[in-house]
Amino acid sequence: MKFSVYTLSLPTHTPAAGAQLVSRLGFGAIEWRYAPLSTGTVSFTGNNRCTIDPAHDTPATVRALGAASSLETVGLAPYLEVGDIDGFERVARFAAEAGVSGIRLRSPSVDDRGFATLFAEGRAYFEQVERVSLRYGVRGLLEMHQRSLCASATMAERLVHGLDPAAIGVIYDVGNLVVEGYEDPRVGLGVLGPYLAHVHLKNAAWRSVAGEWEYYWAPLDAGMLDIRSFLQLLETTGYAGWVSLEDLSTDRPCDETLAHNARLLREWGFLAAAN
Repeated sequence: MKFSVYTLSLPTHTPAAGAQLVSRLGFGAIEWRYAPLSTGTVSFTGNNRCTIDPAHDTPATVRALGAASSLETVGLAPYLEVGDIDGFERVARFAAEAGVSGIRLRSPSVDDRGFATLFAEGRAYFEQVERVSLRYGVRGLLEMHQRSLCASATMAERLVHGLDPAAIGVIYDVGNLVVEGYEDPRVGLGVLGPYLAHVHLKNAAWRSVAGEWEYYWAPLDAGMLDIRSFLQLLETTGYAGWVSLEDLSTDRPCDETLAHNARLLREWGFLAAAN
């Protein structure tokens, strides 16, 4: 396995500072949040400074950030609406020029239109994504996500089944599965087969607040998931792809969170010592 960091988890850092931190802590790659820059309070999904802004940044920017930090760039994470194939083509062109192979995508959000309509919409979109991906030599990556059609590995595989695994893959987000879609990973990883392209690593838990249950993002070693056992399972299956840390817990400042997680991965024997 190889370990990367998704910059959604580093909102207080500039891209250059974020990349240097990731490199200094011994990770081998970075996955960029790719969206227009925002204003206001710094947050993971709002004003996140560790973002590639398509209005101002270029493929050369991404290449330069990677070269300066000795990091591979393993993915771009745009926030595209399902069906926006023109938007996907723009990102695919950018990724190809930047030397980035994977682009994070979502399936339709669950609403009152019902399964058949949502499935048809999602399938039509990923068939279009397949054609564009093959044209540009990149891979569209469906992320398993709560409150979406594909919260589970089984549903994700069903949506992309029969599409070319060279063009379409699935991001197995183990933390999201705590919220919705949990299957024993010994089953879920096997279901995905050649579509397993990438793993997002975070932890979560549930708590009761004023009589209502809500989930929250927990530290990697303090949530409902046994992350160490999950990584051991990945290792046992022979997975050799990227595991991208997406820790959105707020117990520590984000740079301390990443340093803590690097120490954990070393103690567990998965991450080599930093130079």
